[in-house]
Amino acid sequence: MEVTQRALRGLLTISAAAGLLSACSFFDTRQQLNEVDSVAHIYGNVDVAVPASGQAYAVLLRDDGTVLTVAGKYALRKSGNYSFYEYPGSYLVGAFVDLNGDGEFQRNEPATYNGMNEGEAKFLDLKPKSDHEVANLTISGLVPHEAKRQIVFDSNLTAENLGKEISLDDPRFSDDYASLGMWRPLDFLDQIGGGLYLLEPYRDDRIPVIFVHGINGSPRNWAAPIEALDRTRYQAWIYHYPSGLQLDIVSDYLLDSTLQLQQRFGFEHFYVAAHSMGGLVTRSFVKKYTATSRPASLDFVMTVNSPLYGMKSANSGVKHSPLVVPAWRDVGWGSDFIEDLHAWQWPESLPYYLAFSYGSGKGDDGVVALESQLSASLQKEAVKITGYDDMHTAVLSNPLFIEDFKASLAEQAQP
Repeated sequence: MEVTQRALRGLLTISAAAGLLSACSFFDTRQQLNEVDSVAHIYGNVDVAVPASGQAYAVLLRDDGTVLTVAGKYALRKSGNYSFYEYPGSYLVGAFVDLNGDGEFQRNEPATYNGMNEGEAKFLDLKPKSDHEVANLTISGLVPHEAKRQIVFDSNLTAENLGKEISLDDPRFSDDYASLGMWRPLDFLDQIGGGLYLLEPYRDDRIPVIFVHGINGSPRNWAAPIEALDRTRYQAWIYHYPSGLQLDIVSDYLLDSTLQLQQRFGFEHFYVAAHSMGGLVTRSFVKKYTATSRPASLDFVMTVNSPLYGMKSANSGVKHSPLVVPAWRDVGWGSDFIEDLHAWQWPESLPYYLAFSYGSGKGDDGVVALESQLSASLQKEAVKITGYDDMHTAVLSNPLFIEDFKASLAEQAQP
């Protein structure tokens, strides 16, 4: 799906938004984007102080006045750190060790919740855009049966999609859902959920390659490189997400999903290839992944036409558009999200491949300026830089790019 610079600017104007949406859906969309933009951040750490064998999870429990239901579940790593993003309301943070491996809480499994030691659950009153730290939760035994509120652990649609086998022909990867994911991310999550999918049954003799799409995109953008992938050596995994969400949330889910699938399958190596805004998601993911115990070795990262230093058009959209997609704030030139990513140093041991294109005749790919893709710092990080006379998304189907992509993957197998 080709995107021109003119079309992108159009998305950031009142006239284009009004033309895209009916009067009714326009206001519904604005309300939904405002709701997404109001999410609060809950974070902290959990200490497992019992000799239990099993994956530990932090859970965020929503209080509806009668029971607690799971709003989010986070697979804990060695550090014990967790992070949730949720809408305003009343919540309780808890944690448990999954002894039987079913991903659900059982009464005979060690667990805790915030305030258990004091005999009274401590609920968080989440305000829009607020930050809450719940540190030093300790799992030291079983939850007392006399707990004052019932705790219900369930799964959501996105969790059900984790590791699910799927085809690129699936309707959820259509252009309509891609647009829904940008403009109305809550509807996207309610209807299809998103997730980290497999395109074929898992094989332990093939290296997973995770493909990450960009804003208003879908895994189908990567169809040609996926089709050309050497299936005797690699297996294609696809990350599907609503691209209107804040990018920290998107990279957090990719991190958690990757770690859960590593625990499920036990793979030792994996690669990541990202297009457009997906490059920012991937850089954020790499920053977070390298801070974990790294149960699998990330040996290859490629970004293609990625606005790694942001886009001035996104700043304009935030300033002038009546419908502000939360992701635009992160993609904006000089945003806090981008400043944080570049304050961190790319690992010297991780091969980074940078691909760009310049087919517009104006020194860019029709969407992303070369100054955002090819800064001096990015060139120093890259082990290889390749350019193509093509446009922003069309380059992914360019035969020269596909051959270079295959050659770059093969380089990692050389001694």
